[in-house]
Amino acid sequence: MSSALLPPSALPLPLELFLQIIEHIVATPHGAVPIAFPQSDIRTRTLYSLLFVCKPISKAVSSYLYAYCLHLNTPSRVEKIRAQAGPPDSGWLSRLIYGTPQSFEPPPITSLYLCHSIPEWYQYENLRVSTGLLKLVAPTLKRLALFLPVANISQAVRYELTGGALARLTVLEELVSSHSAFFRDPGPDVTLPSLRRLALTGPLHEQELKFLSKCTHLETLVYRRNWFEAWSDPKEIDDVFNAYTGPALRVMLVAEAMHHGPPKGGRTFHEDDPIKFYEVDVPTSYYGDENAEHPLCYEFIREGGVRGTIWQEEARKLEDFATAKKRLERIRAILNQ
Repeated sequence: MSSALLPPSALPLPLELFLQIIEHIVATPHGAVPIAFPQSDIRTRTLYSLLFVCKPISKAVSSYLYAYCLHLNTPSRVEKIRAQAGPPDSGWLSRLIYGTPQSFEPPPITSLYLCHSIPEWYQYENLRVSTGLLKLVAPTLKRLALFLPVANISQAVRYELTGGALARLTVLEELVSSHSAFFRDPGPDVTLPSLRRLALTGPLHEQELKFLSKCTHLETLVYRRNWFEAWSDPKEIDDVFNAYTGPALRVMLVAEAMHHGPPKGGRTFHEDDPIKFYEVDVPTSYYGDENAEHPLCYEFIREGGVRGTIWQEEARKLEDFATAKKRLERIRAILNQ
């Protein structure tokens, strides 16, 4: 009998033990759950190999591939999936991603990595295909890493193409994206009511603050600090206080250590403030990359967000200007004794 036709009773060990082994395969040393493992990751390759062991294990492994390995990093993969998509119960996604016929319904898609670079002349068509895929999986999608190049597409076209996709992300809880991604102009009807964690690779501008004002259930916000204003303009802090309308928010400001610090003349923080600010230092190698802070912060937030580790990065609480000034005065008085 072919191993692909083995019934569950013919397995040398109970299926539950194989499931325990698979749990250890997808586990990470830091304990965080990534949005998606890339195709080159040893976990993805191992799970893919297990598809061909036998039917019971193949069916179990497919669920893990859906949950942990939907890493769409090329336009061709997105196009292939979207162009041939069928009804949710037809097994189309499993066949297209993994290239093997499936005889069971695929599980709901809850985590997705959608990121790729394309020529400028192809951005419109790519955005159309990508948003079509988002519309298809949006009803169950809870975690999303989204990096789509849309810089050369007009705002009107972005509204037309993305409004339907974003409006359907009603259960999305975690979003990692670039500040130039298409949600930057979401339109008046998009609220993302379930969003809990948001990580942006750039600083907050007017569009991002407008988007923030609609995220009433947001609990954690990560973004690259605008270090040009860090020491001189308290507007960055005040804008977040003015935009956020939820009960409690943890804000993690990402920058090099030398660019952190309280803005001069900024507001005084209180224990009962609904918003708490924290500073996260970007690791540097000091071999030339200290002059390229923006790419460092971009990759730090992006990679940490996709790995699921950015939310638990070591951070220190941001001091307000009055507290920092008093501390420095005490230090100066001690030194002058």
